[in-house]
Amino acid sequence: MASSTCPLRELIQENPQISHEEAAMQLGYSITWVRKWRKRFDENRADEEAVNSQPHRPKHIPHQVSVVVEERIIALRLSLTEHYNRKVGPRTIAAYLKREKDSLPDPVPTSSATIWRILRRRQYILPPVHEQKTTFERPEPGLDWEIDYCTAANNSPEAPEKQRNALEVFNVVDRGDSSCIASHAATNFDAENTLLEMAATIQKQGIPRSVICDRDPRLVGSQSADNYPSAFLRFLACLGCAVDILPPRRPDLKPYVERFQRTLKTECLRKHQAETAADTNTFLAPYCDWYNLERPHQGNVNHNQPPLQAARRAFRPRIPEMIDPDRWLNEFDGRSYRRHVDSRGTIKLWKQTYYIGKAFKNQTVRVRLDASTKSFQAEIAGQLNKHVPLKGLIGREMEYLDFLAIMCDEARSEWKTYLREQYFKAQKASSGTNG
Repeated sequence: MASSTCPLRELIQENPQISHEEAAMQLGYSITWVRKWRKRFDENRADEEAVNSQPHRPKHIPHQVSVVVEERIIALRLSLTEHYNRKVGPRTIAAYLKREKDSLPDPVPTSSATIWRILRRRQYILPPVHEQKTTFERPEPGLDWEIDYCTAANNSPEAPEKQRNALEVFNVVDRGDSSCIASHAATNFDAENTLLEMAATIQKQGIPRSVICDRDPRLVGSQSADNYPSAFLRFLACLGCAVDILPPRRPDLKPYVERFQRTLKTECLRKHQAETAADTNTFLAPYCDWYNLERPHQGNVNHNQPPLQAARRAFRPRIPEMIDPDRWLNEFDGRSYRRHVDSRGTIKLWKQTYYIGKAFKNQTVRVRLDASTKSFQAEIAGQLNKHVPLKGLIGREMEYLDFLAIMCDEARSEWKTYLREQYFKAQKASSGTNG
């Protein structure tokens, strides 16, 4: 650095009155550099070495933590973790070290950062593992819908007593552009009313390519049914709409309806705080229109435009006049379900009873649907036992309204079965607690 400052020293000696700006311009350096070194020249005129660059190494090297103290830190980490029943941090360890500093042969660190570095180096504190986020690929707008419920009010004069979610909103959101397809509030969203609400949405908007939902019993039926398709699922399958049932506790797989419901609660439901379904629906309708047509949406496909103005929607077919009520078999072809053979040698598949054979009583049978023959294959211990024709099939096309009425009857029956199971389960748990 001394060699680079020689031209500046010579320039100052030739012209002591030269300004910082002129010196910087002649030498090609910055004004800050000239000002710094000119000050050093003025303070150390006689000492040539004093103006050289100073090293960045600290003049005082702190004491390193000895091996004895470091081992004591590790011992405190293990013993205190067991005592507190949790992992203790550097600050807690520093407090205990302060008490023991007189009994230790070497100085102890007073900074929790030093203790943290020791724990990190000895791998008692591991660096956080950040999961790599994968970009969720959106389909073309208008093809796939996500559906879910959200609570509008925990108390409502219209709801039955002891109902957990008194007033609920059934939401349908397009996965392609996050637009709100439907949002309707009610206090009686059971399996039948959910099916009717979905049917009204499809009647108005057309049939989507697929519907994504969670395992709500109003949608997929009772868990004791061993995943046999519910009336809601069969209704959509007969219309040619596929259903994607998500794994348990995975709301992140339907992110757009979850995000819409959070926005709906913040901007509409909590603002008005309506307690009846009629009042809630009077606020929902204008809000959804504003959400779709005016509110800027910051999604990655909307680019701060309202959802219905950002992209063109795909064509959705309308509901046909005639429906094949047995078409759902094609969607669930090859699905297998487990059933227990009772003492009479029969199994129950939905509401129908099938005879398998008394020789297989108290065994588990695997039932596999076969759409081509409209029957199921019964397998026991991996071996095919017999083909059994499915009961309850209609075998002919019918008008849509008649088909909808049949599906509603089945949904009503499913919901009664579910409520009865929940009642007996609660009674059993209550008797077990009292006993």
